[in-house]
This record gives sequence, structure tokens and C-alpha cells, in this order.
Amino acid sequence: MNNKYINNCFNYNGSKDKLLPQIEQHLNFNKKYLIEPFCGSSIVSINFGDKFERCYANDNCWQLIETLKIITSQSHNSFENQVDYYIQKYNLSKDNKQAYYEARKAYNVTSSSKECFSASFFYAILMHSFDYMIQTNKKDEFNNSAGTNRSHFNKNIRKKLLNCSNKLKEVDILFYSYKFHEFLDYYTFGHDGDLDSAMVYVDSPYLASDFSSSRISGNKWTEKHEDLLYKYMQELHDNGAHFLLSNVLENNGKVNEKLLTFANKFNIIEIEKSYKNCNYQRKNKGDTIEIMVKNY
Repeated sequence: MNNKYINNCFNYNGSKDKLLPQIEQHLNFNKKYLIEPFCGSSIVSINFGDKFERCYANDNCWQLIETLKIITSQSHNSFENQVDYYIQKYNLSKDNKQAYYEARKAYNVTSSSKECFSASFFYAILMHSFDYMIQTNKKDEFNNSAGTNRSHFNKNIRKKLLNCSNKLKEVDILFYSYKFHEFLDYYTFGHDGDLDSAMVYVDSPYLASDFSSSRISGNKWTEKHEDLLYKYMQELHDNGAHFLLSNVLENNGKVNEKLLTFANKFNIIEIEKSYKNCNYQRKNKGDTIEIMVKNY
């Protein structure tokens, strides 16, 4: 990846790190506000937020948002030291499976609720979980398995954390944790009616992906959510906002027909990493076809 971009400090695969050059190419930086209804690690706002007057970043995973708030508000050394405290306290490492489960149990008992949430404890657990995936149950308890012989808080991730921490303190980002339609209702359509000034980047769960069923309890993405998303995006378009959507059009022979119907009304951009010279109407079984869609 180009060194000009900052990588996400949560290290999970769903972030847009590798897509950043193409996102940058197609964002409209003439708008005042960058709005992300599905910000995830907030890597888009972190990298490009300084080109806007303000960013509004939302994600339904409240643990992710609260951790980003803490990383923003605390000094880097303070947060990293707190993470290291929990790593040392529970003897966490990439090959100590038992220690991970003991630490996870302690976190779930003492620190997993909104009232008692510890961002540094959460981050320490996450850094030693399987594929660094955020996975919770209905009680908000962390329930991902151990990342034995793979996941740990290594030098590369520490560098990512430092870079994200520094940049977060330079960019004006307001963080929220709502369902995407609640966020858009209030923070977009309710934002002084100034949708002409909004650049909305949308990276919703992928209906055609194998991971459309979220590992966060209560966040499963369904066709009903897909329909609601396109309804809101059409309203954004009708009210003068610009949007850029990234999504999976086809995965293992499964085509997101709803996305195809919506995208055909606007401009479809090929994501070069995933496919080239592909006919959108053609089904290539086994391929994963990703696109971006913009209304300008």
C-alpha cells in the first residue's frame, strides 16, 4: 500500500485500506462535509477528513466508536500504555491461547457494558482475537475465538495505532453510533438542510458477500436493510448531496440484483483490484466483483 495513506489501527480485513487510492480519486473535495453512515475503523475520514471542514462518522458497533473517541482524546502514549497493562496483566501473546480466554472472560465480566466499557481492555483483547474480528453476542460480550499463532499487538500494528492517533487529533471528526437510517435522519437530513454541502461515503455490509451476516449481534444485514439504504441514497441525490458507494456486486456466482438496479441509474466505477474489463450483466461464477457507484 502507498505510504501516503494511514492504515486502520484495528487491523481487520473489512477496512478500506487498499481501496483508499481509488476512493480519493472519486471523492468530491469541493463539498464542506464528509459523512460516513458506516465508518468502521473511520479510515476514510482519518485519511481525507482534513480536506473537509468537518467529518461526521457513524457506525452501529458502539465499541468501535467508543474506542475511536478514546484514541482521539487521549495521548498516544497513555492509550498504548493502558493496552500494554492488560497485555502484561493477562500474559497475552500470539501463542498463549489459555491466557486469551481468561482475559476475554475478565473483560466480559468487568468492562464490556456501555456503563463500564474499557476501550484499552477491548483493544487488547481484539489484538489477540482470530483475524482481529470484532464479534459480540446479545449481551455485548466479546466472543471471538483466540488468534493463536497469528494475532498479537506487534510492531506493525503499534505503528498503525500511532499514525491513527496522531491524525485523529488533527482532523475534525464527530463520532456517533446509531443505526444508519437514524444517523442519516438526524445528522444528514437534519443538518441545517445543507445537503448541497455533503459528501457521503457509503460502505454498507455487502448483501452478496459471505459476511452479510454480521458478527455483531443484532447487526445482520438483510434485503430489507438494502432497500432502505437505496431509498435514503436516492433522497440524498434528490436533495443535492453527493455520494460514493463501494460494494460487492457479485460473489461466488451470487449477484446483488438490488445493487445492480440501483447502480445503473448512476455512474459505475470499476474497482481495479477486483476486476477489469468485466460486463456487469455477465455472471462469472467464482469471481468477486466489486464496484463503486457515484451520483456525480
